Amino acid sequence: MLDAADALATWVALTLVGTTMLAAALAIPAAPPPDATAVAATVDRVAASNYDASVPLHLDAEAVRVTPQSIGLRGPGGRASAALVARVVPVPPDGPLAAVLAGRDPALVFDASIGFVRAVAAARARATVWRAAETLRIRHLTWRGIDVVLVG
Repeated sequence: MLDAADALATWVALTLVGTTMLAAALAIPAAPPPDATAVAATVDRVAASNYDASVPLHLDAEAVRVTPQSIGLRGPGGRASAALVARVVPVPPDGPLAAVLAGRDPALVFDASIGFVRAVAAARARATVWRAAETLRIRHLTWRGIDVVLVG
């Protein structure tokens, strides 16, 4: 027979199992993580172009982090990152490289190619941070013998 002690133990066990199942269900993200692999593939396609190219890419993510070797995306479903085949220049949102990334001619932004080379080196050396972004710009250009892929 079932007595009061057995009923209480059964009730406590069922409550713990139910609470555990509810916590597990709530821990599952509502959305998948952003697709960093597709973004990295687009960056690599632009980088492999034989011609100067510029592509604005809409992101389904809340934030992006660009390093010279990888792309990271963060969204409601979590984080995702992907390695790049090409070595890119992560462009900060301010400064002369941002103007070149936006489409300006480097000759109008930099007096000499050495200024461009220094700006590229400084951008690659900066610490990478997560930035809120809806669109990622990718620009492959060759200017005065300097071949770069700007991403920002």
